[in-house]
Order: sequence, then C-alpha cells, then structure tokens
Amino acid sequence: MHKSVRLSLVVVLLALSIGCGSKASLNNVTGSVSVDGKPADGAVVMFHPTDPSIKNVASAIAGTDGKFQVTYEKQMGIPVGKYKVTVIWPDPATPKPTDAERMTGLGPEAPDLLAGKYASRGTTPLEIEVTSGTKELPPLDCKK
Repeated sequence: MHKSVRLSLVVVLLALSIGCGSKASLNNVTGSVSVDGKPADGAVVMFHPTDPSIKNVASAIAGTDGKFQVTYEKQMGIPVGKYKVTVIWPDPATPKPTDAERMTGLGPEAPDLLAGKYASRGTTPLEIEVTSGTKELPPLDCKK
C-alpha cells in the first residue's frame, strides 16, 4: 500500500473509533413530581430531548414521596439539553408492574390517573432545561 493510502486509513479508523466510543456527559439529576400538590407515588416520568443530537429518552419513577432520580441508557444522569417531559401516573389499585416492566411498558396496563393529559410529548405542557450545573430539577406539579 502507498504511504498516503495507509495514512488515510489510519486517520479514518481513528476518527471512527473516537466517534463511536464517545458517550454523552451525564448530570446526576434528581427531581420531584406531584399531582395537585401531593406526591405522585409511582409516576413514570420521561424526558424527551428536543435536541436531535441526544438520541434517547431519559426516565425516572417517583417514590412514595414523589422524588425521583433520572436515568439515561441504564446510567444515573441525563445529558445537558432541553426536554419535553411526559408523566403517566398508573392507578395504584391495579396490580403493580415491576420497575423493569414500567420502564419498558410491558407490565399490566393500569389506567393513567392523569387521563393522558401529560402522556404525549406533543401535548404535555411540561418542559425543562438541564445545564451543566443542574443537580435538581424544578418540581413538576401536574393537575388532574
């Protein structure tokens, strides 16, 4: 092979390995979700990026106190950017799915106590921005 062809191949391979191996820097972020001022125990919160460079949705499940910690690609945290936030609050009277079932949507179907008002990224009024210094999100208060 000629030197210039070999050098070009090395440069291309190096560029591909850098591009494929890089992961978004994540901010370890917490937040809370409530409904009419009361903690939304078990609410599923999804963060849909509005920036096309962020490829996946981040998610969280609220605890009994309404607090949650955001995860992205099975890691704690969320990339810097702007997000539309959807919230589904499954009826606790329905048999509870496991956390894994909730995150994948494969568990038993429970009615949304918010009647779908916050379930679609196209209609939810909730939006947030995560900056490099964000550690805690503003409280998300949904209305029935």
